[in-house]
Amino acid sequence: MAADDSEIATDRTLAALRREIDGLDASILDLLVKRAMLSDRVASAKGRAGQRASGAVFRPGREASILRRLAERVRSPLPVETVVAVWRQIISSSARLQGPFAVVAYAPDDESRYIDLAREHFGFRATVQRALTTASALTALEKGRAQVAVLPSPGDGSVADNGWWRSLGSRRPGGDLQVLARLPVLEGAAADGEAAIVGRQAFDASEDDRGYLVVETEHTVSRARLRAALEAARLEATGFPASAEEKVARGRAVQYQLVETAEWVPGDDARLRRLAATLGAGAAVRSLGGYAQSLAPSTAKRK
Repeated sequence: MAADDSEIATDRTLAALRREIDGLDASILDLLVKRAMLSDRVASAKGRAGQRASGAVFRPGREASILRRLAERVRSPLPVETVVAVWRQIISSSARLQGPFAVVAYAPDDESRYIDLAREHFGFRATVQRALTTASALTALEKGRAQVAVLPSPGDGSVADNGWWRSLGSRRPGGDLQVLARLPVLEGAAADGEAAIVGRQAFDASEDDRGYLVVETEHTVSRARLRAALEAARLEATGFPASAEEKVARGRAVQYQLVETAEWVPGDDARLRRLAATLGAGAAVRSLGGYAQSLAPSTAKRK
């Protein structure tokens, strides 16, 4: 075949491939429109059921399930990272159709990493407020100025983690605050560390979750004793990220120990009462919520 003929054949092949891509783009757009219409129907159904103002626009457990299912279907040469990024935008866009949703992110001075994580997760059109302190971010949640807050991961060892997690799970106006999710959803995707999403809504469980507990005692409890008490209560600890101490009345000190568990544990779980009883008088245990396990950035399956 002459060189000119070869070039013509190549041009025809490229044209055919591009027409096929154009057709796929049109099909993808049609499906996205259909998905948006279904999301709008979900919003209408929630409105009829009186759930529109319940704070259930954000469904981290369901979102994690969706991404896990899609990651299982990924085939080379499409990277899992691309699927996660695209579907985060799709999910966030659908959520905005279901009601108002504002985010507050911890951002002292020129710090922007938590704002960046918030926008990456909730979409670049998301309303993200800046909070100079973790306390002001939690206040924004209590006052209803935001539905969720993006804060330093509990016990991450940074200066930003000032023990803000100690107050979670306690009775507050408008409902308990608790950890709902962890960012980023793709393991190891954030070079600057991880973050927690905190809110007032009920915890939305997925198929594979981790939990947070805070153990509060009026006396010092060693790590070995705490681990033994957890085992006796049939609670599996996967880590002890942080501890803190607070002076209270009459010179007494309260010790707080943050425990990460292999499952999300509801606040009314009998095992929490059993753990507190094992640790002795003055001990209290609270569930601080949890998070869906991150997706592993594994290579897409080959055809």
